[in-house]
Amino acid sequence: MFEILKNYLKKEDYYIIIYQNLIYIYNYLEIVKFTDTNILLKLKNFNININGSNLLIIRMEKKELLIKGIIYKVEKLYE
Repeated sequence: MFEILKNYLKKEDYYIIIYQNLIYIYNYLEIVKFTDTNILLKLKNFNININGSNLLIIRMEKKELLIKGIIYKVEKLYE
């Protein structure tokens, strides 16, 4: 079941999956800001702002990020 969902999502421009203390982001362009309380990411048409505490990037691939920490807020920002 998960493989079907994963294959479907990979056709999208981007996707974000939020778990209890993890955020997985696919197809980001750039890390604009990174601190232990705030991460700002640039995507194709907007930015994603993540606020929390003890934020760590625990996996970083070419287009993928896995962020761990206590997440307070995730917001979509348009320029």
